[in-house]
This record gives sequence, C-alpha cells and structure tokens, in this order.
Amino acid sequence: MINGGTLVAQTDFNVGGDWTLSSGAFTPGTNTVTFNGTGAFSITPGSSSFYALNFASGGNLTLNGNLSTTGGDIDFTNVGGIVLGSDVAIQAQSGGNPANINLRGK
Repeated sequence: MINGGTLVAQTDFNVGGDWTLSSGAFTPGTNTVTFNGTGAFSITPGSSSFYALNFASGGNLTLNGNLSTTGGDIDFTNVGGIVLGSDVAIQAQSGGNPANINLRGK
C-alpha cells in the first residue's frame, strides 16, 4: 500500500499481496512488477501506471481501477481468474505504441 510519498522502482520487484495506491505516487522507471503471492489478490492502481506487469501467483485478481503500462506487456497468463470493478480499462503500451496483453486460461 502506498499512502503518501513516492515509491521509485530501482529494479524489477515482486509483490506478494495486494497493491493499493491511495495517495502519493509510484514511479516505475523501466522495471517490471511481478505479483507472485499465493491466493487471491487485488490491485487498486490509483493514478499510477506500471512499466510492465507479470502475474505469477495463480490466484484470482480483483482489479479496482484502470490498469496501464508505459513500456511493456501485461502478462495475465498465471492468474486464476480476473474480477473487474466498474468502468475498468486495461491498456498496454511500449514507447507510445500498443504492447501485448497476454491471457491464457488455466
């Protein structure tokens, strides 16, 4: 949870649970965030974007807000299921061009 201040990613990193940006900022740099916890998890991205995203948890994802990348793919191939909140958009970009959103059933 980011609640005030700024989290600046200096390298690729893993998140083992929920992600909530309630205030403050996330600066992804050119780094991939991998969600690798066990079980269900949720993402409430607030106004932040990610550089690239990978989901390796196998649990169900609840997405509460728009999810976007600025430099790479969004890989949902290891998510058990996806529950979308209302009015959610998912957008992957790389250098202003479309990037891949990978989905594959388990």
